[in-house]
Amino acid sequence: MRDAGTEKCVGEVHPAQMGRRRPERPAHPHLHRAGFGDAIQFARYVPMLAERGGKIIVGCRRPMQRLLETVEGIDEMVLQDEALPAFDVHCSMMSLPLLFETTIATIPAKVPYMHADRAASERWQERLLPFEGTLKIGLVWAGLPKHENDRNRSLSLEMLAPLAKVPGHHCSACKKAPHRTRPALHRRE
Repeated sequence: MRDAGTEKCVGEVHPAQMGRRRPERPAHPHLHRAGFGDAIQFARYVPMLAERGGKIIVGCRRPMQRLLETVEGIDEMVLQDEALPAFDVHCSMMSLPLLFETTIATIPAKVPYMHADRAASERWQERLLPFEGTLKIGLVWAGLPKHENDRNRSLSLEMLAPLAKVPGHHCSACKKAPHRTRPALHRRE
């Protein structure tokens, strides 16, 4: 459903309704903006959705755009706060497993289903070269502080400090944060 005044998404159609459409008019589902982790996890369903026909429009935050653009089946990206194009059906990305009646045995496992930017990937390979032969662990300890449930899904960086004492690995911060909250890069032999 769209708010005619703002052209922004204001409602959601239950995933079970996505299969109910007039055969002469393909659905144009809009997958609303999910959190970063949700978008990464549930983007695996987009190719399956695309096989059902229609134009797939995905809303996302700007930092996720480059990564989500690599997902097969996405026809159009709408960035946060941009006006939405016309669409027939709106579905949360997190509702796609329900739409496909997913069981543990049917979770889409075709990987990779998204790809890092090649130039960025090469820069990171160079950056991590000094830690070749070591287990590399990426740490993310907090989400958006403005999230209504942030207190239950984020933790302090200090809680991860014991990991730095485990031998044979290298920890890297994968969270964009002010410098004072980034952990030092560790290499333990």
